[in-house]
Amino acid sequence: MALLMLYPALKANQLVGTDLVQAVPLVASAALGHLLFGDFKLDVTVSLLIGSIPGVYLGARISSRAPGGIIRALLAVVLLASALKLLEVSNTATLWILGAAVAAGVAGWSLLRNRGGAEVGIVGEVTEGSEPAGGGVETGVPSGGVR
Repeated sequence: MALLMLYPALKANQLVGTDLVQAVPLVASAALGHLLFGDFKLDVTVSLLIGSIPGVYLGARISSRAPGGIIRALLAVVLLASALKLLEVSNTATLWILGAAVAAGVAGWSLLRNRGGAEVGIVGEVTEGSEPAGGGVETGVPSGGVR
């Protein structure tokens, strides 16, 4: 999610792949540190692998096909849920807060969509089926506008 803030022009499916590329070496170095200092716990490691390997596979498959806006919204929900659990909020309260946040997000999105057809998105993000300006190959026409 931090990459979302650092690179707002990247498409959501590129962000997921970039996040994984950074996460794998980080997890490997953390595991090596635990092994070196004698704090390795096989049961925790196995449970993390059982949950993360299918999650990474399914996440990569879904993010490559889903629209960028949905991926960004899901990333925001996961980040909110993680923050609430780090603050030791109960499961019931977490579910209520997440439900309220999703409802507010859907209501806000509906209002924006119905208000004169405003285009909602990230600056520089190209939606599916459209091409960036100046992306075609034409002789004599400068790419990116008039200079």
